[in-house]
Amino acid sequence: SRGYLFGLAEPFTHVGSYFTFITSEQIDIKLGVVNGWDLLIDNNKDKTIIGRIGISLGDPLALGLSFSSGVEQENSANWRNSFDLTGITNAISGVGLNFQFNYGTETINDVDSKWYGFGLQPVIALSKNWSLGLRAEYFVDKEGARTGINDLNAFNLTFTPTLKLDPVTFRFEYRFDNSNKKIFIEKEKIATDKNSNTISLEVSCNF
Repeated sequence: SRGYLFGLAEPFTHVGSYFTFITSEQIDIKLGVVNGWDLLIDNNKDKTIIGRIGISLGDPLALGLSFSSGVEQENSANWRNSFDLTGITNAISGVGLNFQFNYGTETINDVDSKWYGFGLQPVIALSKNWSLGLRAEYFVDKEGARTGINDLNAFNLTFTPTLKLDPVTFRFEYRFDNSNKKIFIEKEKIATDKNSNTISLEVSCNF
């Protein structure tokens, strides 16, 4: 499954172009323009600027600082800004620790809105074929800019054992979600709840 930051705090899709400048083996820079966030047909004539600075120090640490800024509302001059810090460290043998922090702002209906979130995603190599992925993520949508729900605080925790038998990969996932608001649909009920439990299986094959 995907976390809250994927698709809420940052765009799921872009249409546009960007340039990549590789200044050294450790640093690369990306800069470009896109039509907007998650739009099949753009809702205005404004473009959104995207950019990223990547820093690679090898196994100890790799970082990426990216941003997206532009007008995303129809008939408005208000900008949506999203700043994202992502990284991975392999300092611990057999463990790839991914991390992310996001902060965003946008004025909606004359209300200055902000959101932020952070997450940790370690992937632990258990053997040649088995690994265990974990994710802990927290997301705050203070004025409801990204979800339409004011003062929303949400948390999710996942456990994902993975079995790789080339060319097939099996991923089993247990996911627990918790929120301070009743936003999760209960099984076979119309009512909502503050908690959610999900079990999933993914099978993929490489050709």
